[in-house]
Amino acid sequence: MIVPPGGAAVIGLIFSSDGRYLVTVGRDSVVKVWNVATGERRFTLNGHEHSLRAVAASADGSVVATGGEETRVMIWNGATGQLQRVLDGNTDFVNTLSLSPDGRFLASGNAAARILVWNVDSGQLLKTLLGHSDEVNSLVFGADGKLLASSGEDGKVLLWDVVAGHQTHALNGQRAPMRSLAFNGDGTLLAGGSLDGKVLVWDMSTLKVAHEFDESTAAVNAVAFDARKDQVIAGNAESRVVKWNVSRGAAR
Repeated sequence: MIVPPGGAAVIGLIFSSDGRYLVTVGRDSVVKVWNVATGERRFTLNGHEHSLRAVAASADGSVVATGGEETRVMIWNGATGQLQRVLDGNTDFVNTLSLSPDGRFLASGNAAARILVWNVDSGQLLKTLLGHSDEVNSLVFGADGKLLASSGEDGKVLLWDVVAGHQTHALNGQRAPMRSLAFNGDGTLLAGGSLDGKVLVWDMSTLKVAHEFDESTAAVNAVAFDARKDQVIAGNAESRVVKWNVSRGAAR
């Protein structure tokens, strides 16, 4: 797929679960949905007034959430592009968003070190999670939709029970703030990309670092697992994409 040149820089993107569509957000406050096969823009979502920083989608792509340099979070119908709901409650810029796989919960992490969790259907703010002391950089739900992982500029990587609304564990092993987080498909591994260019992979059964990769020389701003769950992919601040085989990676 080739996206037409020009326009604001893309700072967040996510594929639909079937791989047919790509949702992008950028500095121009506009959300764009692309047809991957044809490269054509399917629709444009307008509603934000300031630059965007985050986008998230449910596993089936039916719900899309966006946020950025304003306190509002917007919920969109992923099939029609219609605005479904506007969520309030943040008191600073929204840096990151994550939707539970079933689309039931939405979590936002903001520049005021707070994590907010909403019920997507009702728009009700369910929990405010406090544990970070600086901006929240990344959020990701586990496979069961109840476990949430977070990272912040304070260097912490925290695990939360979003139903109970409390922190369950703090992970160790990182030596710099984590900029990005990703679970593998079954939630058995958590990868984190850090400011110092390293990628750590935690085994969720032991909560210990199982692998450490350090071929990146710049901050790792994005991490993801491939569909086969045996490779972790990282994108860094030097526009470089690096991929490692987790099953063959050097154990720490």
